[in-house]
Amino acid sequence: MKKLEVTQENYKVLTAFENKTVIGSIVYPKWYSTNKGVITIGEKENYALEPKGFWSTKYDLVKDNAVVLSMKSKWQGSIELTKPIDPERPYNFKGRGLFKNGYTLTNYKGEILLEIVTNFSWKKMYPGYTITCGDTFGNDEFDRVLIMLSVHFLRAIQNQAAAAGS
Repeated sequence: MKKLEVTQENYKVLTAFENKTVIGSIVYPKWYSTNKGVITIGEKENYALEPKGFWSTKYDLVKDNAVVLSMKSKWQGSIELTKPIDPERPYNFKGRGLFKNGYTLTNYKGEILLEIVTNFSWKKMYPGYTITCGDTFGNDEFDRVLIMLSVHFLRAIQNQAAAAGS
């Protein structure tokens, strides 16, 4: 099993590391943004998160003006990700356990691709994340995009919960 660590430098930039090597990052335009952002994989592979609709329950992930993934929130609290070229094989991001102490990303067969949990640092006052995945997952660009999207989804869920609690 492979472990990835995600750190948050400030509320605008999250970076994922594997053995101290950067695999990707998300940059938000404002510290309170949860629906727009830019995912960078490698040196120059940029993907833009673009919300759709009034309630922002649907998103498109766009690279070079082409939709790479379409995402929509489901009533059960999960998020479904589909490729426009292969809509019959969706990915699902959903809570794990009764109290949602972690989240998983599964493929269309129901196989768990990754698990993500929060690890809060009282020193820095920023949440970090730990991602566990198989040894072969996360080696190509699309897998890394899925990893960074999982970080984005968990951050958005936490921000929504914090807003509802206040």
